[in-house]
Amino acid sequence: MSGKIPEKVRSTLETIALADHEDTARAARYHLLSFRKGEERVKAEDSFVSSFPGHEHSTGILWERGWKQWLAGDISGSLEWWNKALANISTSWEPRLLFWKAMALEKASRKEEAAVALAELADKYPLSIYALRAFPNGAKPIRDEIPKNLLSEKSLLEEWGFIPYARIKLSGTGKAADIFRGAQLASWIGDYLSAFRGGNALYKSLVGGEYLSREGLQLLYPRPYLSAVEQLGEEFSVDPYLLWSIMRQESAFDPRATSYVGASGLMQLMPATADDEARLLGIGQYDIYDEKTNLTLGASHISRLLRSFLRIDWAVAAYNAGSGSVRRWLETKEDLKFEEWMEAIPYEETAGYVSKVFANLKMYRLIYEKE
Repeated sequence: MSGKIPEKVRSTLETIALADHEDTARAARYHLLSFRKGEERVKAEDSFVSSFPGHEHSTGILWERGWKQWLAGDISGSLEWWNKALANISTSWEPRLLFWKAMALEKASRKEEAAVALAELADKYPLSIYALRAFPNGAKPIRDEIPKNLLSEKSLLEEWGFIPYARIKLSGTGKAADIFRGAQLASWIGDYLSAFRGGNALYKSLVGGEYLSREGLQLLYPRPYLSAVEQLGEEFSVDPYLLWSIMRQESAFDPRATSYVGASGLMQLMPATADDEARLLGIGQYDIYDEKTNLTLGASHISRLLRSFLRIDWAVAAYNAGSGSVRRWLETKEDLKFEEWMEAIPYEETAGYVSKVFANLKMYRLIYEKE
């Protein structure tokens, strides 16, 4: 769409918009909005939102209108659009909208209404960056206890030391308590990938109560390769929690992870980036899927970005989108505080990436720093 053949793209999208497949036609209609300007664009957006209420693209349109009003200092205008979005919400947008609605209400001195929005945010999305920015000490209390519905007794197989067989038996029941027990066993023997996947299968149980279980959170935010990560953190002057935060978002701790564009391993390094870091570190032939090598190259890369940029969020954005993109964004937005700068990132993928890595970082610190 931004290349040299926009009219050919437009014509193709107009054809696709008439397709019988609803999702495909809707996507084409949404992208066609980019070709419209001024009042024509507004009318086309209104038509789209009316046709697909509650769809994430419709929510995004309403969000963007509210955001423009916020930046212009029109608090009541931003609230109007964000309330419309929340009336037919796409879940992925809800924490973002609740947070900014609360910020707008606070600016309008409507403190009680803001508190209601923040309470809903904390209850439903306690691990989101928005809840964690609103509640720096945690959106819910973290306790050293396990929810009752996840408690189970040690089996004879465990007592006899047959941990692999105990895990097989537990995995076949489908019961939440058994999944949790299996994830615990996986964590205890160092199989962090299985532990993480088990924890994610129980996400709603782990975050939906009145408190957060520390042991449950340790499944969702593990510290694999502990000694290697701590050593690399010291060597490259990088917070180990930041390395785990990036690893969690990039590969979900799968050392064999490979993206469709070729990013590889725990830290999801592109081949050119990995080669550059290897050359600078004096590493010759290497295996990108070797855990220690991948972690070393990733730690070196984020360390270099942290030295290049003044703020961690800028460096994290550059890890995802490249230094050149971030420097372009900073030309007019360097003075924005974290929350507004994150929302101003023009790449939706990178905006989401920054929000998730920073949420990971905050949770790691809340879970482990008391140790």
